[in-house]
Order: sequence, then structure tokens, then C-alpha cells
Amino acid sequence: MGTPGDYTPSGEAGYEEIVNAETGETRKAVVRAGEIRVRCGVLICVGARANWTAFLRLRDGTQERDLPEAPPFGLAGDRFMTAHFDKAGRGQVLLVLATGRFGSLGIRPGDDGGMRVIYPGMGDGRLVHYPLKGENVIIGLSKIT
Repeated sequence: MGTPGDYTPSGEAGYEEIVNAETGETRKAVVRAGEIRVRCGVLICVGARANWTAFLRLRDGTQERDLPEAPPFGLAGDRFMTAHFDKAGRGQVLLVLATGRFGSLGIRPGDDGGMRVIYPGMGDGRLVHYPLKGENVIIGLSKIT
């Protein structure tokens, strides 16, 4: 169990505090002043600093490292997040956090510069699905090694 959840209307960190349902132990993630779009899983947190550089770190604040290009837009299973790689012309990608490898989701900015955002952590986090050019794209995250 965790609070607040994925939807944080006031910009709070998602799942900053988690409770072990078996033991009742409560753990709060390290979130530093000025950080934005912070989303935490059971083991890690991703987010952006005040200067919009993206990061990944353990919940206790250790082992922080930079993430490429853009602030994160979702976290799934402590393994995946989506990011925008507009500068490289790739649009939105699914990033494997452990390896830094990524794959294009096929979503590009529209003529107005706007782009739909895919949040991989919605639901139970096993599937990512979205419409694209009249088709439905379904990605089984558990099948990615």
C-alpha cells in the first residue's frame, strides 16, 4: 500500500510512503526540495530535479544516477519508465531502467507540438496499451528481458 498514489494533483511524489501489508512497516522515500514528477516503486524512485534533469535512485536516496534527456512520465514494476526524446527525433520511448536501453513507442509530437503521454505504471503494471494510427498497441512488460 502506498500514498499518495499515481495521481497527485498538488505535485506530491507518487508512492512516497509505502506500508508493508504483512508487517505494518512504513517506509518513506527520500524526496528532495524542488524535485518534480517523482514516482516511487518498492525499490526505486524516478523524477526530475528543479532544472528538469531526470534521475533514478533507491528509495533511501542512495545510488542516484542521471537518466537521459527528459523527466520521467511513469514507472512500472521498478523496471520501466517512459520518456520523451524530442531532441533526438524519437518521440516517446519505453526505457529499461537497469540497462538504459529503450525502444520507440511510435508516438511523435503532433503539428501543434503536443504529444500523448503513456504511463506504464497504470493498472497492475504488466501491460502497456495505447491507440496508434487506428490500431491498438499492447506491450507485455513481463516479456521484456
